[in-house]
Amino acid sequence: MGLPQRRGYARKLMAKLVLRQLLRGETPFLHVMSTNANAHELYLRMGFTDYKESVVRVVAPC
Repeated sequence: MGLPQRRGYARKLMAKLVLRQLLRGETPFLHVMSTNANAHELYLRMGFTDYKESVVRVVAPC
């Protein structure tokens, strides 16, 4: 059972982390899996844009 959604927790946390990076003179960026539509939409709403799509191999135990 995961955390409740649609309460704004992720947006608040992301905004705080982005602000910290900006205050340090850093450029915030994210990696998100193409299958994670909810996260991708959140990041787009927060002002992030798609920059580059990369092929990633996920290795997990069988």
